[in-house]
Amino acid sequence: MNQNEQTICGESLDSGAPEISESIPCLLVMAGPHVGRIYPIRQATTIIGRSSECDVAIKDQTISRAHAQIVIDGGQVILIDLDSTNGTFVNQMPVREQHLREGDKLQLGSTVVVKFTYQDDMERKFQDDLHQSATRDPLTKVFNRGYLLEQIKRDLSHAIRNVRPLSVLICDLDHFKQINDEHSHLAGDEVLRAIASRMVGLLRKEDTLGRYGGEEFIICARDADCDHAWQLAERIRREIETKPVMWNDKPIHVTCSIGIGCVEGAKSMEVTDVIQLADEQLYQAKANGRNQVCPAEGEKPNRTVNSSGTMNGMKPPREIDTEEDLPVELG
Repeated sequence: MNQNEQTICGESLDSGAPEISESIPCLLVMAGPHVGRIYPIRQATTIIGRSSECDVAIKDQTISRAHAQIVIDGGQVILIDLDSTNGTFVNQMPVREQHLREGDKLQLGSTVVVKFTYQDDMERKFQDDLHQSATRDPLTKVFNRGYLLEQIKRDLSHAIRNVRPLSVLICDLDHFKQINDEHSHLAGDEVLRAIASRMVGLLRKEDTLGRYGGEEFIICARDADCDHAWQLAERIRREIETKPVMWNDKPIHVTCSIGIGCVEGAKSMEVTDVIQLADEQLYQAKANGRNQVCPAEGEKPNRTVNSSGTMNGMKPPREIDTEEDLPVELG
């Protein structure tokens, strides 16, 4: 018998399974944002923190911008706290420096818990597939409704606590049923995939895009006031209007209506409240004839959008993180 074959129940099978790679250190998120996500540790030094500049960036208010680092020294893996505001814990014990072992549970701040483990390529792919299926829309690959609502909740809490602006945009594709009826549901699926991909390309790192349902998408724009939200919405509307989606070598022309809900200076607000603000403006955009943007009442900026999609007299929004580390009482 060939060494690459084995007999099971009298049948000879090719054992063409992928080779098992060497296991490497990993962090598996067990609590907090991005539950189920796995982070391979490949570098000699890996920084963990809230900042998008960190090697492992976890957006949680109780994690410092640069919270801790993991150092690989020979066969040892060492966790070092970087003078974080709310501390680093291993198996519920506060640490400044700790050698890690398989199965150790690391708590960063008050809500994030990650498990230290070793996994090979196959195990990491399996875990990543689980995370993707739990958080992503299977058709468009943007975030699904459940993850989207949780992220809006986190960003809204950040906005209220730090007196920062937040904008929620609801984008609805106009006459989408007509696209399905005239071109087929497969063509409609391709339109949804293409539009979602284009929107992703227009967003900042801190923005969150998700499929809310059917042909509706929601964008949560963190730290974006109504001016910036209006600019982003107009860019998206123009991108969709001016670039048809190709299907069987034929163009499908698509337009969209966008409603904007802006939060700034609110002391208390629920996720449903800010979505309702945007939804009311979406209804108004459709009532006004579709293919347009409607911000919340009284918040339309006294500016125009030029041909490049940039507000006259206004710079594009930059990636910012003005939030101070939030001290918490840890029990």
